[in-house]
Amino acid sequence: SRIENGIEQNRKRDAVIRIVSDNPLPDDITVRAEQKDHEFRFGANLFMLDEFETEEKNALYRQKFPEIFNLATVPFYWSDLEPVEGQPRFAKDSPRVYRRPAPDLCVEYCREKGIEPKCHCLNYDSFLPPWLANASVEEHKRKLDKRFREIAERYADAIPSFEVTNETLQRAKSAFFYAPDFLEWSFQEADRYFPRNRLI
Repeated sequence: SRIENGIEQNRKRDAVIRIVSDNPLPDDITVRAEQKDHEFRFGANLFMLDEFETEEKNALYRQKFPEIFNLATVPFYWSDLEPVEGQPRFAKDSPRVYRRPAPDLCVEYCREKGIEPKCHCLNYDSFLPPWLANASVEEHKRKLDKRFREIAERYADAIPSFEVTNETLQRAKSAFFYAPDFLEWSFQEADRYFPRNRLI
């Protein structure tokens, strides 16, 4: 009953359709209305974009995704986006990493299909690149500052929402995630580089 009430209260609204015509309309006219878009964002990760073993499966994925979803989570996992320091895999022709399609490919697809992209995630300890594993807190912050800046320069105008951090209460791999200012610093930096974006 909670679900039914929620649907009635939050997912339905009354509407009035007014048909204007220069000619009289017959009394038995049938009108069919189809909703093409809505404010509610319903999404999934886009991690299998062009990742299947056949072109037919890739084409089917590309066709079906926008039939179901209007929001797509784009992978920005640091360990997979920048496995080699200083060589982020932003471009469509970047070396492939399974289930981590390049952000440019994802954003281009979303633009084509009218899907809203969402960044996941700017600062996520579970996906720390190996080359940063033994960094001091200050070094980690410097590298993150560079990462935030590079992502903002390339995607702040194309991606409305950025997840700043994720799963912050699990066992961390680096000292920075235990620092008392971890959350505040992360969001302050994100706000500096993404002032017009939604920060999650």
